[in-house]
Amino acid sequence: MMKELLKQKYVLLPIVFGWFLYIGLLVQLGQPFSNHWPLMAVMVLGSFVAGATAAGGGAIAFPALTLLLTVAPADARDFALCIQSVGMTAASMLIIYRAIPVDWATLRLLALPGLMGLLAGNQWIVPMLDARRAKLSFGTIWFAFAIALYFVNATANYHRREKIDLSRGKKKAFIIVTAFCGGLLTACFGSGADLAIFSVIVLYFGLCEKVATPTSVIAMAFLSILGTATRFLTSTVTAQTMDRWIACIPVVIIGAPLGAYVCSILSRQKVVNLLIFILCLQFAGVLFVLTPTFSESIMLTFVLASGLIFFRSLSRAPQESEDIGEELMTVADHQGAELRPNNEAQYQVETSDQEAPLLSQRRS
Repeated sequence: MMKELLKQKYVLLPIVFGWFLYIGLLVQLGQPFSNHWPLMAVMVLGSFVAGATAAGGGAIAFPALTLLLTVAPADARDFALCIQSVGMTAASMLIIYRAIPVDWATLRLLALPGLMGLLAGNQWIVPMLDARRAKLSFGTIWFAFAIALYFVNATANYHRREKIDLSRGKKKAFIIVTAFCGGLLTACFGSGADLAIFSVIVLYFGLCEKVATPTSVIAMAFLSILGTATRFLTSTVTAQTMDRWIACIPVVIIGAPLGAYVCSILSRQKVVNLLIFILCLQFAGVLFVLTPTFSESIMLTFVLASGLIFFRSLSRAPQESEDIGEELMTVADHQGAELRPNNEAQYQVETSDQEAPLLSQRRS
């Protein structure tokens, strides 16, 4: 697979872009990576996860920074935000140049409210945030989403669609509120907008995970760039965080596009399974790093129960009356079909010869 990957010209674009950025920074700041090789090794996996799933590289970076390197949570948050601005941008470039299916109409609607949420979070939420309890709650709520996503995919008649019909004002409002909340999460944790967007467009709108994943990656790249710029303009990024960021650039500009490429060739169910595994790993890492007290454990039990109720109700929201005219694809269809990008960056469904007769009988 690696030989095939390197032959593709669209893979070289984000790598060349990232390397030029890296060389320019080295000229100004020197070589900072001599003492950061453990973090660079961790970000090999973290950057792959950032490009391949909606979980973002923070799911790997935060436990590694706080546990292995004893970095303060605020610095870990800033590092996650800064490194995603490079890695997920490189992954987004690959997604665009390879014409991997993306819901562009939804992305355009997300941009402004996401930015507003990011700015509001930086101004009013971050200064009064209890970082410890917030991070525990963050990991728990997305663990609840992983459980809900598992049960949704166990439902044989759950529909998948290739794009969201935004002709109704109610749907647009829901997307706008989600993007604003995602911006708040990104301001507080350095990530979260991708998961917030992914959870809603998959569970509520029924968008296929193979489209929702690159859509969330591009959205997170956009907010990461803006968030990083905000951090630098307000001079809140420490010198140590800057050194870690510079050291990991050559890793993430390869790992994140590689993750996006692998996601594009995996089956839908494997993409889902990978995301569920990463979210469970993130939850375990947060519990291990922060070790909740008895009172915090009670709080997390409540958060988990509330999250399960919310995400399950989100996935059961009535859609049939609002989605007449949209092309629907069931889970059974996706298990026998692969989604491949074409020149117009839309779907074409390719079914194997062995599965074609079976699918024809099912549709008839």
